[in-house]
Amino acid sequence: MRYTHQSLDTGVPDTDAETLHECVPTEFSLEGVVTDQVLMEELKCALRAWQPWAEELRKFYMAGAKRSCTSVLCKKYRLSDRAVRKRKAAFEKFVLDFLKK
Repeated sequence: MRYTHQSLDTGVPDTDAETLHECVPTEFSLEGVVTDQVLMEELKCALRAWQPWAEELRKFYMAGAKRSCTSVLCKKYRLSDRAVRKRKAAFEKFVLDFLKK
């Protein structure tokens, strides 16, 4: 990934704002956004290293499909509901432990 650096003092043509600083809401935290992105990338890498199915489960959770993914995973990996529930519990524990670090 390549990033460019942009000063907030840069002018904004064709707008009422004189600088980018005026366009960014005061409650906006660029550091928080970047930190969240870095943390998510680190979590993805840790999940891939931990279990091959964990990254897929993360995608389901992020999409809000925590409950509905059980049947999909049962069919895909030919597992019982109980086995998938155990994987989900292990996944949740792994993520919580990761975030505590």
